Amino acid sequence: MVIYTPGSFVGTSSKGITVWSKGEILNKKPTHVLKHLTVVGQGTVISSNAIAYCMEHKIPVDFFDNRGKHYATIAAPVMIDSSLWQRQSLLPLDNKIALASRIISGKLRNQRNLVKYYHKYHKDKSGLLETIYPEVIARLDECVARIKDTNQMDAEYRVELLAQEAVGAVSYWEYIRLLVADDGIDFYSRQHQGATDLMNSMLNYGYAILYSRVWNTVLTKRLNPSIGVLHAF
Repeated sequence: MVIYTPGSFVGTSSKGITVWSKGEILNKKPTHVLKHLTVVGQGTVISSNAIAYCMEHKIPVDFFDNRGKHYATIAAPVMIDSSLWQRQSLLPLDNKIALASRIISGKLRNQRNLVKYYHKYHKDKSGLLETIYPEVIARLDECVARIKDTNQMDAEYRVELLAQEAVGAVSYWEYIRLLVADDGIDFYSRQHQGATDLMNSMLNYGYAILYSRVWNTVLTKRLNPSIGVLHAF
């Protein structure tokens, strides 16, 4: 359930979560249907009963601002495991490198596979995709190859991995830019903050929703999302 109407009130009824606005019921979601509660923007009130209901039924509650930035999550205390968090923070360097390498390598492979999928079914009117396609695939493969040998990495592994991620992203988004140009979509480059164009706005909104899903999945496994192996918080 996504709530974006200012002045909405989220409470409970005999069937589950209910949303009111100006005295009218906007939506009802029984327990077996509702999997996630997302609040976007300002002006929404959530009752303590609704929060208790969500925590009891393991329904994550996420908050986003008007720009789609995830700024808060309500999580049950059962998701907190201090001993596991301590072991997570003390993870040996070799394990950190191996895990971080798999994350970046997986992302690059997914980008390569998606480019191959698009290229298989998309008819290029301009011919530019045919020219850039082999270059993009080769560059993504090269990035994966460079991070394959984790034995060559040291405590500064983040710099190397993030560099390869950035190189792959440049090629990937250049292909996407040409891909959507045939549909008349003006997309010049990836913009994370302050985007006003349609493509970046949709991507940022989608990534924000995905971010909250990943965040809650990590919490469900009783891990600390702020103790990462790539980015520093």
